[in-house]
Amino acid sequence: MNRTLHRLKGWALTPVHVGDGTTWTPEGFKLVGGVLNRFEPSAVIAGMTEAVRGQYVKMLRQNGLKQAQDFMRKTAQDMDIREKIGVSASSRNDVETLMKGELKRKGEIHPFVRSGDTPILPGSSLKGALRTAWLAKQVDESAKRDIKTKTREGKVGKTSQVSDEMQSRAFEFAKGKTEQDPMRDVGVGDMQISTAGTLIDKAQILNLKDDAVAAGGTKDMQIHCERLAAIADRGAFVAQPLLVEIATLEPPAAKERRDLADTAKRDAGEAQAIPKTSPDFISLRQACNAHHVNLWFGERNHFYKNTGTDVLMDDLLTAFSLPLEVEALKSGLDKRCAWLLRVGRFSHFESKSIEGIRAGEKRAKNGKNGQRRDAEHMEWGGSRTAACGNNNEHLPFGWIILFDADAAPQMPKLGNKSGGMLQTSNRSAAVAAPDLRPATAAPNAGYRFLKGEKVTNDDETGTVVKSVANSDTKMEVNFDGEIESVSVEGYRKVNGL
Repeated sequence: MNRTLHRLKGWALTPVHVGDGTTWTPEGFKLVGGVLNRFEPSAVIAGMTEAVRGQYVKMLRQNGLKQAQDFMRKTAQDMDIREKIGVSASSRNDVETLMKGELKRKGEIHPFVRSGDTPILPGSSLKGALRTAWLAKQVDESAKRDIKTKTREGKVGKTSQVSDEMQSRAFEFAKGKTEQDPMRDVGVGDMQISTAGTLIDKAQILNLKDDAVAAGGTKDMQIHCERLAAIADRGAFVAQPLLVEIATLEPPAAKERRDLADTAKRDAGEAQAIPKTSPDFISLRQACNAHHVNLWFGERNHFYKNTGTDVLMDDLLTAFSLPLEVEALKSGLDKRCAWLLRVGRFSHFESKSIEGIRAGEKRAKNGKNGQRRDAEHMEWGGSRTAACGNNNEHLPFGWIILFDADAAPQMPKLGNKSGGMLQTSNRSAAVAAPDLRPATAAPNAGYRFLKGEKVTNDDETGTVVKSVANSDTKMEVNFDGEIESVSVEGYRKVNGL
């Protein structure tokens, strides 16, 4: 049955990290002028002379890991560099200290999930957020009461069976009959991340104290990860467009399939092998916004009130001319055909659960004077994971905004808190702060596309005539022998070219 394809365009509002479980370690990267240069150690070793390789092996045998890593970095040449990625100030200080041997840590960096050397935001991550939102819409109040009772009567942290029951009930499919799951009718493509779209940053743990979060208790913990540049970076790193395709089964096609299924010969009592009701595009968007708007304001007020991050979150909505009240924002997003979503790691369990029946685990803890707190269920967690912004703001992870591609606005830019709030999006790309550099996946830092690279906006594909700097808004592209000057925004590099 044919599904309808919808093209969306948007940006990361705040940092987003989606990893694949791999890590980069110091023998595979070095810092050059605040930019991380990544290379493959195996390729460097293969290019070593026999004498140089012998020196390297000797260092390893003598348990000189730090020395061997430093030797590898010095040996790596420009031709060995596969990617160059910007590094935030907070992360750079730690990485530099580590490479000097002053920190006894592995120095691992958690990269963004990739296809080849190109970061992608997997469609599965986005579809997971859509699924939770659609489930929240389908669970009626009677089911919520039943599920909440069963959850509270069960063991803390052991809710998977109740969750399966809830999904089967809400989506109206029999146990084990996943072919009846309505979300099988929704397809979500991977998002290819544009050049200069990621940076290396440090995630910090913020503990909830009184009425707001504050750093503390995690000085020895360091999580360095590759994350999306976001509008919340206030121009220190420039958010790049996110382009995605979502396919849905719209009502006419769904009816046609039901009609065909009804005429098929079936054994008596056999359940139909199709979903009873599938989400159409508009209903899915409305469900998504209903779920995520509540999360947005819930997190803002529960964790970030009077911390400065609440002001930042308001600024991000205002930048898109969206209202700062729950129901008004839901309506405003619907009128703009926009989607507010939370995806990826560090987006916390609340975004992956349903309001009113959340059952997070507050673990047992031994307290002072022999007192013990037993494990219990919780509606909200007791901490947040955030990046540190250029204005020492806490930047929550995971928030993106999407619009219909044909009606998407130009990207607004937040100014520094000390300056004007907004800058017009007609100006050239923001220049990085003095101690930062925009990221680039090309061998020449500071360039968005290189001469000779193939680029596409999904409608046309051509060859870049001359290298395009990060600050450029126009570029010359050769389309089958015709050279045209086009806007940089919306174009991405074609994989492998």
